[in-house]
Amino acid sequence: MDVSLNFFLHHMVYIFGEKSANNNWTRIIRLYPKLTWYPTPNWQIQQSAEVLANYIDYDFESLFTTVRSYLYRKLMISENIRGHLSRRTTIRFFYKLELDENGKFLWDKWLEQKVADRQNHTASLGFDYQFLKGLIVSPGFTWFSRKSYQYTPHPLMTTSRALNLTFESYGPVLTVKYSSDRMQLNLTANTLATKTRNQEKQILHRINLQMNWNI
Repeated sequence: MDVSLNFFLHHMVYIFGEKSANNNWTRIIRLYPKLTWYPTPNWQIQQSAEVLANYIDYDFESLFTTVRSYLYRKLMISENIRGHLSRRTTIRFFYKLELDENGKFLWDKWLEQKVADRQNHTASLGFDYQFLKGLIVSPGFTWFSRKSYQYTPHPLMTTSRALNLTFESYGPVLTVKYSSDRMQLNLTANTLATKTRNQEKQILHRINLQMNWNI
């Protein structure tokens, strides 16, 4: 198990008094634990999580009629599984959940007026098959989904939540990798079907070829 804890504290102070209204604190806190597990010699399971909080707090917030301080917070959880089915075949599975939000913030009172939040899901399943020495073919499937919500403030410190964005993409992907003493070649091709709330489904085809030749 690996655990990382990071802090970033930055106080911006302007020398001239006419700009001192912009004096602010930036405070970033990040916690990132990661667990790697080998239940058998052929299987690896890796789980990770991340909590990130970013606070921007203005020194003279009380002098303004509106709240200028704001925050951004994020939670990420991922699962990565890799197993060798045979001497030539490897299976891969990946999933990641991301939840994040931002809003107006009062550091002294520790109060937040949420402005928006989002939910992201990413998943992929693939196989690696080694045909020959140096040649690996990897077919697979990818999926991504995103939802975004907007918050509207109302009297008596209440808010309403409304869905304002949905996006989804999915499709097959094929990767071919070849390496020798002098050349490395990577070919990736995928077909993605994308759709949103306001647009009909679209089909996108992409091909990416990269080759390095050592003279």
